[in-house]
Amino acid sequence: MNVAKMQELQPVKTGIANELGNRLIRTVNQNIGFVYNGYININKTGIYEFYTTSDDGSLLYIDEELVVDNNGDHGMDRREWQSDPRKRTA
Repeated sequence: MNVAKMQELQPVKTGIANELGNRLIRTVNQNIGFVYNGYININKTGIYEFYTTSDDGSLLYIDEELVVDNNGDHGMDRREWQSDPRKRTA
């Protein structure tokens, strides 16, 4: 299921996660989706890599900017993005 279709659905469960990934729900075999909202604190200037690995769609936004577009109907696929500290402002 791609992200646009998932956004039309109502959540079955909401909560707070201390980690990311589908290990949070081991009893479900398929047709699951996660929406994470949060913050990261990066104290050291540098190049950081962010990525998603998903089967049938994921999007990663940083500061409301789409940085990883791994959306669409597809098998397991990884897409990544590297930050460029010269282009970001605090």
